[in-house]
Amino acid sequence: MSILSNLNKLLSILQSVFFNPHYATGKLPAQSKLQQRYTIIENVGTGGMGAVYLALDTAFLPHVWSRRIAIKEMSQAKLDATELDAAIDRFQREASLLHSLQHPNLPHVYNWFQEQGRSYLVMDFIEGESLLQMINKASGYRFPVEQVLHYALQLCDVLQYLHTRQPQPIIFRDLKLSNVMVDENAKVFLIDFGIARFFKGGRQRGDTEIIGTEGYAPPEQYSNSQEETDPRSDLYSLGATLHCCLTGRDPRLQPFMFPPVHQFNPLPPPELDQLIQDLVAIDRTKRPFSAAEVKQRLMALSLHRSRAPSSLLCLLLLGIAIQVRDLCTWDHNPLGPHPVSMMPRHLLLVPRRTVLRLLPLLVG
Repeated sequence: MSILSNLNKLLSILQSVFFNPHYATGKLPAQSKLQQRYTIIENVGTGGMGAVYLALDTAFLPHVWSRRIAIKEMSQAKLDATELDAAIDRFQREASLLHSLQHPNLPHVYNWFQEQGRSYLVMDFIEGESLLQMINKASGYRFPVEQVLHYALQLCDVLQYLHTRQPQPIIFRDLKLSNVMVDENAKVFLIDFGIARFFKGGRQRGDTEIIGTEGYAPPEQYSNSQEETDPRSDLYSLGATLHCCLTGRDPRLQPFMFPPVHQFNPLPPPELDQLIQDLVAIDRTKRPFSAAEVKQRLMALSLHRSRAPSSLLCLLLLGIAIQVRDLCTWDHNPLGPHPVSMMPRHLLLVPRRTVLRLLPLLVG
């Protein structure tokens, strides 16, 4: 009888842990505490790989608002006992690795622990929105070229940092719009990696499992591929992300298909279009070799665009050129009307000093 009683108690405990909604992924109630230190404020996101909570670190009271943190909870769905042990082991190893990373475009990891049979990661809370949230509100569901270049340069910085870690490079393997956060100062943060690489589920093709997200993941991240991932795998995902930012076209709709950007958006320069095509090459030997190489090409584009006068400035310069030319030749045509009287009024208001400063641009 005692054995049966103990089995019933064990069953009751297992049911409370695995079937009580308060213990399901993403279901921690507000004001609950973890480690007798972290107070949950609210759930700010739940996905197939886990949930993220906004929380307060009460160890820093009374300055609680200076230590608002994010707590990532690892999902245990679809994992049997053996897979769960492997996932927890990987979580602990990679949490330790993430804790050692220091980069301005990465949230800092402060702590990791297990409680009530679940694994948690404590990190910086990023005040902002993901690129996915932003593009859903953007005009035409795409971003201006300058904005995309600004984000891309920062992503290259953090990818280069990860890819050059020793003794082994860190391959992110899931770069996409929803994993890039942008704060109010347009600073980019790469999020959501390291705790859920043991992935079983999500969208599949037959019996083929995908590491990452279909549409953003390169061919080598499919389980039937004979190739291992390397830094160029992340560059493929970067290209898919930039393509979506400039076109508004979701790469998940037709994986491995990236028509030229200019078919959807005439504004990006051909060089940027070509760079994206290079990044999403199926044959990774045709992709850029490193994030540093991509950054160099992006910086050349940014520099060229910063030097090129805007369309409005070009019109203004043209008007000034005509004004200067006609003033110089008016003495040779004294019977005609003074050319200044025929100029648009806004050009007559341009100071002489401004004209002199802009003249080199006319011939530069």
